[in-house]
Amino acid sequence: MKVHPVFNVTLLTRAEDDLIQGRAPSEPAPIIVEGHQEYEVKRIINSNWFNKHFQYKVTYKGYGKEHDEWQFRDDLVEDLDKDMLHALEKDYYHQNPAGVKRTDMEQKRRSGRSTIKKK
Repeated sequence: MKVHPVFNVTLLTRAEDDLIQGRAPSEPAPIIVEGHQEYEVKRIINSNWFNKHFQYKVTYKGYGKEHDEWQFRDDLVEDLDKDMLHALEKDYYHQNPAGVKRTDMEQKRRSGRSTIKKK
């Protein structure tokens, strides 16, 4: 039987903790704002539409790929300063000009409309 030697990254487990203290950098503690844990967004790495809501995949400062997550743009607008979100979006679209944009869904809806003539 021929099997392609590939497996999903989610099947990997973290390595055992290092016995020598201070050798492996630890993850930074979350920022506590009004009793809620918050994390600093490093950059946007992907964009997508999900159930008519636009979302970004973000990575956090000091954390690995396993902590990357999809965040709705509306939630990011509430959590981040508008200028900071605009800078993150500008940087993302500069690096990924073909990335999915918020206006893409609206354009698809407009182009897909058909007019029905009434008699």
